[in-house]
Amino acid sequence: MMKNILIAMLSLSCFMAKAQIGIGTPMPDPSAVLELKSTTKGFLPPGLTTVQRDVIASPMAGLVIYNTTKNCLEWFDGTTWYNGCGVQESSGATAVVTAYSCSTNSVGTLTVGTPVSGVTQTITATVDRVGTYSISASANGVTFTGSGSFAGTGSQDIVLTASGTPLVVANSNFVLDRSVSCNFSRNTL
Repeated sequence: MMKNILIAMLSLSCFMAKAQIGIGTPMPDPSAVLELKSTTKGFLPPGLTTVQRDVIASPMAGLVIYNTTKNCLEWFDGTTWYNGCGVQESSGATAVVTAYSCSTNSVGTLTVGTPVSGVTQTITATVDRVGTYSISASANGVTFTGSGSFAGTGSQDIVLTASGTPLVVANSNFVLDRSVSCNFSRNTL
């Protein structure tokens, strides 16, 4: 009986000293706590819908799932879900934009004393991290605004819609209320 206890304790201490698990390999890499090895099978993470994923309480950075809604492998970086489909998702975070091009396209006419209707300005944002945005630019009694969420990174168009009533005939300069500078000009007739 004492011999069995001694063998069990030695086996347990060897297992605890190693502190690694190898599945399909007797010698896991020393840098890995878990190593899976196979030439005929893959690793299958848990499959969750986007709704199921979003109710995970306090997901840990590094958490990996397969999103069955999007058919994409996803991982959490502590604030944002990234996925293998080239799209990141925000958890209500503000988007990170590194540049704007403010003269993409303009529609409509500004007329002194006439409330603005159907006037827009399209700008292009260079998005590094998806998330929400809210942008405005004001001049001469007119404010251009736009808000929403970026669904992907890279070049993303934003349509700013004008409101207000132009005060004077002028070529007005509208400057975005962003830390990344950008402006566009619009004539008022």
